[in-house]
Amino acid sequence: MAIYKGIINCKLLIKLGADVNAENQHGVTPLLEAIKKGNYQIAKLLISSEADVICRKSIWETPLLDAIYKGNYQIAKITEKLGADVNAENQHGVTPLLEAIYKGNYQMAKLLIKLGADVNAE
Repeated sequence: MAIYKGIINCKLLIKLGADVNAENQHGVTPLLEAIKKGNYQIAKLLISSEADVICRKSIWETPLLDAIYKGNYQIAKITEKLGADVNAENQHGVTPLLEAIYKGNYQMAKLLIKLGADVNAE
């Protein structure tokens, strides 16, 4: 996967027509992998190349939840701007705001509230 090889390889693959939403055998897209690896540059490149920010690896993961879990403020901001649901729950009923609070990431929690996260979600 180009995510492991760097931005130059990713740009080349995209230029050659690689599917930025292709899933590996575990259902993980390049965007989810870039977020997991904390690679902001590649995640931003994939998003600008129309990677799906609303996709779900499973009923647990979305790019926004992954960004919050990893504490990646910039990716969370970009995914929301492009349509990610700030109130989408995972299989356990955890919303992005609850995840940010569980992680003690109050900067992220403030961002999510500003973006319309439901503060009354349980």
